[in-house]
Amino acid sequence: MDTPPGHWRKIIEINLDGAANVTRSTLPVMISSGGGSIINNASINGIVGMPGADAYTASKGGLVALTRVWAVDYGRKNVRVNCICPGSIRTPMMAGAISTPEAEAHFSGNLLGRMGTSEEIANIALFFASDESSYLTGVILPADGGWTAQ
Repeated sequence: MDTPPGHWRKIIEINLDGAANVTRSTLPVMISSGGGSIINNASINGIVGMPGADAYTASKGGLVALTRVWAVDYGRKNVRVNCICPGSIRTPMMAGAISTPEAEAHFSGNLLGRMGTSEEIANIALFFASDESSYLTGVILPADGGWTAQ
């Protein structure tokens, strides 16, 4: 574990505590209004390990676990809780990480041979928020071009 304690805490506070705080404040309103849909955004690194990213992986793995717990705890109150686990998504934040052909090949090394787009992730969120997914809760969906299937 090479992550300094202060950096570890910051990552956990943003990725895990942030989701828990939003859910904690939103649940009473959802329950009193008859239900709703909570959509967590984790990462494939919450499902598989990523070398050198212990705090990030722990925070996203914790969010995956909380998704399952909240689905169990609040399903009978008509609150659905699902989680999107994006793989490599072409975003401005990723631009620096894919600045070489080797890096581009690495991040496109999934079964579809390309990085995903933020629009594709947004469409999954729209599906989870819609009545089309009314029978889904506790789903941990890797949106990774097949990376985790390899």
